[in-house]
Amino acid sequence: MTLDLTKRGVALVTESGAPISTLEIEFAWIEPTKGGLMGKFGGGGVDVDATAIYYTSTEPTGYVSPDNLQALSGSMRHHGNVKKGKGEGSGERITINLASIRTEDSDVEAFALVASCKKGNFDKVSEAVCRIYDAGSDASPNHLGNVRVPIEGAHTGVVIGTISRTPTGWTFSKADKVRGAARDWRGLGTLAKTELGY
Repeated sequence: MTLDLTKRGVALVTESGAPISTLEIEFAWIEPTKGGLMGKFGGGGVDVDATAIYYTSTEPTGYVSPDNLQALSGSMRHHGNVKKGKGEGSGERITINLASIRTEDSDVEAFALVASCKKGNFDKVSEAVCRIYDAGSDASPNHLGNVRVPIEGAHTGVVIGTISRTPTGWTFSKADKVRGAARDWRGLGTLAKTELGY
């Protein structure tokens, strides 16, 4: 099953209509060589990190990133840093157990998926994509869809999308080219607030 992740307010449900219990997010990026060829990396001029931030009372409250691998008692996990942009299959991964958050962290109202340049900026990145999976079963994760990340420019932070709690479950919304100078999680969390309507 796939979802149209280009829209806003996409319900995160399985083919049967049941809520997706666990999301896996993979952020992959490509750094060109100095000659501008895509698909290879050269020079180590940029390091892009994927971060997920959670919100309570409309404020960014905590996060996972390569510098902080777990949050919400393990319901959010980052699977480690990837320092080179190699493209397909090379991305940083984040897992969010939405079922656990529904029952144990009822004050968590939303998440923002963001990317930032730990060094350099996004004008040194050729392409970036966020792949989203349903990882709630024992089988291989089911690929729900991709979000192309609008990285163009010399900024250091970009909002990929948001996940919001609704009375009927969680929804995903692709961000609308929200970019800025943020690098740390609090700055990125503030950058994403407009996408959440805060």
